[in-house]
Amino acid sequence: MVTKGLKGIPAAETSICFIDGEKGTLIYRGYEASKLALSHSFEETAYLLWNGKFPEGAELGSFKKELAAGRELPEYVKGILDHLPENMGIMEVIRTCTSAMGTKEYGWKPSLAQAIRLTAVMPVLIAYRYRKIRGFAPTRRL
Repeated sequence: MVTKGLKGIPAAETSICFIDGEKGTLIYRGYEASKLALSHSFEETAYLLWNGKFPEGAELGSFKKELAAGRELPEYVKGILDHLPENMGIMEVIRTCTSAMGTKEYGWKPSLAQAIRLTAVMPVLIAYRYRKIRGFAPTRRL
């Protein structure tokens, strides 16, 4: 008998999350994902995942500023987005642009700064693509 997929086989061990597909359980850093989504902001949850705790005091404001600073889409990535086929799926677009952003500053071993930068730029990349294939001009940076 052949077991298909990864059923019953741990793909990785991590202290960040626990998944029990049979019970429909997804836990991040000891918190149920559904409860996190309802009671904490995206930024608070991202901070928890990366730092193992919720931000305290000025940490949240500082983290939000760090995310905002990383939202600038590099010109060469805009060029790539401008030339990709319109019928290319969004996941392929994200994969292609993420690979293109993999310059020397994104070397091994990954850093928290790299994670923050990629997290910050993804919504901008997706919005740029969305507007481009619908014939809208890019909007100004907020």
